[in-house]
Amino acid sequence: MPKRVSLESLTRAETQPKTSPPLDVVKEEPRRKDRPHTTIYLDRRVMKVIRQTAADIEVKPHDLLIQGVDLMLAHHGRPSIAEITKG
Repeated sequence: MPKRVSLESLTRAETQPKTSPPLDVVKEEPRRKDRPHTTIYLDRRVMKVIRQTAADIEVKPHDLLIQGVDLMLAHHGRPSIAEITKG
């Protein structure tokens, strides 16, 4: 059975790993203000197929989802993501 640990003991400095930097030193990644976060809910089986397809062609699942958005825009006669975002 795992040892129970109190919340207080977790917040003490001596329980922090020696290799981790102090909290005030950890840098956060800059937010992409020009690209707001969007959530899409898909069936687990669909996501599994997307991940497998991405792995098969050596791209990220995100790349396939972006490709899908481009196809949807074209289907509806809209400009592509590249056309919309070029400056």
